[in-house]
Amino acid sequence: MNKKTWIILIFLLINLSCEKSIEVELPTVDEKIAVMGLFSTDEVFSVKISHSKHIFDTSSTFHLDKVIIDFYENKTFIETLENKGSVFGRLKFVSPSGFKCSEKKSYTINVSATGFETVFAENTVPEPVQILVVDTSTVIAELPDWYFGHLGPFNQIRLLLECRIRFKDPPGISNYYTLQIETQACRQIVDSLGDKIWSYTGTGQLPYVSYDQIVENLLNNEDAICGWECIYLYKKVCFSDKLIDGEEYELVILLDKELLKGKTYFKLYSLSREYYLFAKSRFPKSKNHNDPFAEPVQVYSNIQNGVGIFAGASVSVDSSIVFPLPDIK
Repeated sequence: MNKKTWIILIFLLINLSCEKSIEVELPTVDEKIAVMGLFSTDEVFSVKISHSKHIFDTSSTFHLDKVIIDFYENKTFIETLENKGSVFGRLKFVSPSGFKCSEKKSYTINVSATGFETVFAENTVPEPVQILVVDTSTVIAELPDWYFGHLGPFNQIRLLLECRIRFKDPPGISNYYTLQIETQACRQIVDSLGDKIWSYTGTGQLPYVSYDQIVENLLNNEDAICGWECIYLYKKVCFSDKLIDGEEYELVILLDKELLKGKTYFKLYSLSREYYLFAKSRFPKSKNHNDPFAEPVQVYSNIQNGVGIFAGASVSVDSSIVFPLPDIK
């Protein structure tokens, strides 16, 4: 090895072994109240409250004291919401009177907390678009991997119920939709001897699949349903009427027949524009989680002096399909 080569190697070793620490002082940003307020006409009104954090704050704790939320309908005071405690890192506030919102009315919240700037939000619930009819047929098809959660299924090809949900989109205005399926659930857990040790009967959401051309986004739900083979994840379709303005349309979905245990409800939600924009912007954010190469996503917000969302939806329900409930022994 000649002298020139040695000099190059020594130079590279010296430069590669050097380390210089650079401290960057990031500007301080005031924490703001964060609102998660997606509400609909078929549920008791509630919102969840937290606060924004510094980019390097990865703790799950928050400090909100003396939070007061005043609730209004068409600018008229209705009530002060009741604090029900922490739910998944947020404070949940519920209407103490069991108030449910109505279509074509405007709703406002004022949120104050010690040490934070008071925030405001307002949204109008759109008029529901009625489901005209639900037609069904049995098909055999393959379900996508995401449908079964992290455990994975034994068999992705299953007997499915193809459902065609027909509705008439109002012409001349922008409309936004999502679809939710619920069924009368009946579940039980038995021990090794076959004796029942736990059971539940009630109404729960169902996962479904749609390859319909008008579907723009799939919205992730926080819940999951436990089946005998796997864990099913909820992904609800979200779409606008830009391809079907003023037309009568059939939205096609697929349901796993193994999960249909009782009366099945098809709920077509008409979303406010703010609801739709938030849902559309939030999905890429969850999809790109833990992806270092993903582009930053600005999630839509309509909270004055704060962050988050306050948006309403109305609902049309069809429950034309009934399956017998299995006996629990």
